[in-house]
Amino acid sequence: MMTTSMQWPLDTGTTIRPMRLLAVSDRLQVPAPLIRVRTCGLLTLEIAQEMVSTDPPQARYAVLTPDRLHGRGVGPALSLLKLLLSRPQRFAPADWLREQFCQSEGEAFSTKRLDTLAWLLRDLLCPPGCESLRRQIVAHTRAMGGAGYQLAGYPLIWVDQEALCWNVEQAVRMERFGDDPLPFWQRAYELAKQGDYLPDEVYSEWAEARREEIAGLRRQCVLALARLFTEREGRAGEEQALVLLRSYWTEHPRDEDILRPLMELLGKRECYQEALSSYEKLCDLLSEDGQQPDPRTQDVVEYLRAKQLQRPRSGPREPSTVVPIVVLALVSPFPAQSTSPGASCERGERERKQEGISLERYST
Repeated sequence: MMTTSMQWPLDTGTTIRPMRLLAVSDRLQVPAPLIRVRTCGLLTLEIAQEMVSTDPPQARYAVLTPDRLHGRGVGPALSLLKLLLSRPQRFAPADWLREQFCQSEGEAFSTKRLDTLAWLLRDLLCPPGCESLRRQIVAHTRAMGGAGYQLAGYPLIWVDQEALCWNVEQAVRMERFGDDPLPFWQRAYELAKQGDYLPDEVYSEWAEARREEIAGLRRQCVLALARLFTEREGRAGEEQALVLLRSYWTEHPRDEDILRPLMELLGKRECYQEALSSYEKLCDLLSEDGQQPDPRTQDVVEYLRAKQLQRPRSGPREPSTVVPIVVLALVSPFPAQSTSPGASCERGERERKQEGISLERYST
């Protein structure tokens, strides 16, 4: 029997998670899921080691990341795992697998070598005491299109991307039937926010379709949660929606579908400067490619600019006290004089002199 060269690190991290017992034969029951795989963000494996309680049922899982795994063949075995995870029903024809390895290594890849990688992957994933499950965990199958390899399905192996899709499907179904979708949207977002799909395979064509699917589901979660928070929780919900929208847009500053509701919410709170600054950043990015913002985005910006003009420049003023001005008519004690031109001039001179005396008195 072959012995593996793969060695788990001595400082392997552990975590305790809920599980259930799965009968795989008349004599054997194993924790389910036996293996947990995370593909959003850095590839992470969690492999069941032992049961720690039965009420509630819980198991201890060893947490493994590629940087903590050492040994000959670890890299190619993990590449095989990624390829299987990116295929429908976790199945890949052997010819297609050999083609992918040929492209990455630049040399011919034999069937025998592929079988060896499958054996190494089984050895990596199979927990202690479950050797009888090796060929079930990574099965060699024959289909109408030819032979290939298939990774075991749920509940034996749990994969985050599939759990994400399932929760989004349930959330949409709940909304369609008028039930509460919030818990499903929240669980889906918690899975999606861990990161992009297999970021270390950003240049691999076989990962593009799955990466776009995960990115779309994350965007859908953000928009749905922002809508539900503002509808249900008022101003407190607006705070949660702002955090979601702002954090997502910071990572994806070209995404106008996220920027529009973000600017609308900022405008509702009269944060016009932040909203317009975000729009200017978008314009700068799009101008590099010779593009313009979407007309719907421009419409939101024009609305915010109009609202900004309506906002008062300063705070409300206190009502002023109107002091009535009383005009007093002065009545002369002297009898009326002649109204001839000379007399009028004489009287005007005399009045000006008296006025000057009065002004002199008040000025001193």
